[in-house]
Amino acid sequence: MPLEYGYGVVVGTFESLRRGHRDGSGRWVSGRLTLNTRFGPFQARIPLGAAGIRFRLIDGLTPASLPLLHGLPSGYTPLAPVRSSGALDYTRSAVLVDSLFGSVRSSVHHYRCSGRPVIRRGSPWLPGQSERPVTAFETALESSRKVMVLGEPTPAGRRLRGVHLNQGYPVGPRAADNGPWQDGAVICSDATGNVQIWQFKFQTQTLHVRPDGWAVDHALFRRGVGTIGSLRRSLPFPSGTRPSQVPEGTVEQFG
Repeated sequence: MPLEYGYGVVVGTFESLRRGHRDGSGRWVSGRLTLNTRFGPFQARIPLGAAGIRFRLIDGLTPASLPLLHGLPSGYTPLAPVRSSGALDYTRSAVLVDSLFGSVRSSVHHYRCSGRPVIRRGSPWLPGQSERPVTAFETALESSRKVMVLGEPTPAGRRLRGVHLNQGYPVGPRAADNGPWQDGAVICSDATGNVQIWQFKFQTQTLHVRPDGWAVDHALFRRGVGTIGSLRRSLPFPSGTRPSQVPEGTVEQFG
């Protein structure tokens, strides 16, 4: 379902990134990003460094890769949770999906002389609790000319939260936030025209989701595979033509 207070994007310039307190292991526990906008400062809670957080960086984009967002004015703009609004979805946005047809560099103007698209994929999902990703994030912000933050506005005003994946939660108190086309992220554009997208998700979240943004029922899926395997083994195949058995409950990509 849609986020409680809606979804949108703040466009501005980098002012500061205040690191939060550290836990018993000395790790940064989230922080607060402040952007300057034409309406004054706007703050966003950033989960990088929090326990169980993972991040992914997509680099080498251009403003043309996100035309609906880069044309927005400074300040906050609400976005409908649909593809045509400029909203992001970690599992559905072509710019975020690593595939031949959903490549982040598959536009005509990125073709090489050979006529083949330049496929520039993002990094794998990595733990975001160490100093290295936090420092890299700070460097990207400090060298940026424009920053866009997508997430959920708060009732307090001029603040964003939910700057991370907002679907794929397991059954529990956060599952009510599950929904497509409402994922949070930080987008940094520098003076050379290079654009980076910083994605965040918690370890308990999955990218294997249903059309409504709810996590695929792993146990049900495994039971289904096991049932199919049992049916196949029970079929009366002629001698010597029996197909190889399907392993029961071994769908590793859904783990």
